[in-house]
Amino acid sequence: MPSLSAIEEAEQLLGRPVVSSAVCTAHQILRSLDLRAVAPGAGHLLSGTYADSALPSNA
Repeated sequence: MPSLSAIEEAEQLLGRPVVSSAVCTAHQILRSLDLRAVAPGAGHLLSGTYADSALPSNA
């Protein structure tokens, strides 16, 4: 996903977490496969901080 490398740079420039549809999709796919959502250099959501976060339940 070409945008993943731009996310961390944008976070550094803005001083805030940045997400994109690619980042969110990557996180959700990895978590739905019961894998840790970690992609170094792809921003805060994929930094490992939320690597084991639970998926939303279908209530």
